[in-house]
Amino acid sequence: MEILLKVVVTWLVVDLISGLVHWFEDSYGRPSTPFVGRRITKPNLRHHFRPRAFVSNSWYASSELLLFSCFVAVIIAWLLGQLGPMVVLGAALGANANQVHKWSHRTGDENGRLIVAVQRLRLVQSPSHHQRHHVDGKDSHYCVLTDVLNPVLDYCRFWRGLEWLLELVGFEKRNDEAMLASVLLEEPEFLNTLP
Repeated sequence: MEILLKVVVTWLVVDLISGLVHWFEDSYGRPSTPFVGRRITKPNLRHHFRPRAFVSNSWYASSELLLFSCFVAVIIAWLLGQLGPMVVLGAALGANANQVHKWSHRTGDENGRLIVAVQRLRLVQSPSHHQRHHVDGKDSHYCVLTDVLNPVLDYCRFWRGLEWLLELVGFEKRNDEAMLASVLLEEPEFLNTLP
């Protein structure tokens, strides 16, 4: 029973981390930021105007940066003498967060029976749950691994609280329409290119 509890807690912690990263890149990323702008912000911006633009990406193309980040986290845990099964599980889940996100944008035929069954069992985020992120102006449902945390975090206005704190220290939330207009002036074919 203890191991099951550890697995569930690890899964939810990684889901929260996925939400924090997703929220930050949706709200504060800038296309002009060196490296991150081109590799994360621009594809993210495109995704919110064309949600299926990334579904044909390979696992590696979707997960490259997450894989690197999780590898670094595992190395740090090892150097600190904290590497254990839950750290490895967390890294495996984190490295696949974009894949789970991608599954929520694909059709059942594209995902196959196994993924559809896992989504129906709510072991990973369901498409109907993630769709709320796209219909609510991308201001909710940031966690991408499960259906569990988003209702709680959205109900207690967790994301709005973080935005309020960042506004206090001078960070302004991104306006996607204005950002898209700026990018389209520089790259007219921006929405038609794959990430």
